[in-house]
Amino acid sequence: MGIFLHHILYCKHLSATSGIRPPGGPLRKWADYGISRARYSGDLVEQVEVRASPGERMGDQELWTREQVVAALVLGASLVTVREVPAGGYVRGEDVRLVTVGDELYMRTDGSGVVGDHLGDLPR
Repeated sequence: MGIFLHHILYCKHLSATSGIRPPGGPLRKWADYGISRARYSGDLVEQVEVRASPGERMGDQELWTREQVVAALVLGASLVTVREVPAGGYVRGEDVRLVTVGDELYMRTDGSGVVGDHLGDLPR
């Protein structure tokens, strides 16, 4: 079994056990989820603050591992970066997508083929 297929099967397992909801729905605004903060370990994201985006307001903060974000993206969820503004609410940032470099998947907002995750200039 190729590494990529193995990764997809692992992501499906994570999805089934982590509570990640499937993408879509009638109240979709920017994306299924917004990432508001990222913690890195070297070039890889360790953990992010994620908020569901069901419509006009962002949901409560949840902490997700890198594996949960990758699983959500593999399963078709849409994620964007978001910034909280002083007046209240959030401003949409960039789309988060998976980029394959060699046999590895990385989360990136810039789409480049550089090894490592890159979620823009989110607070850390």
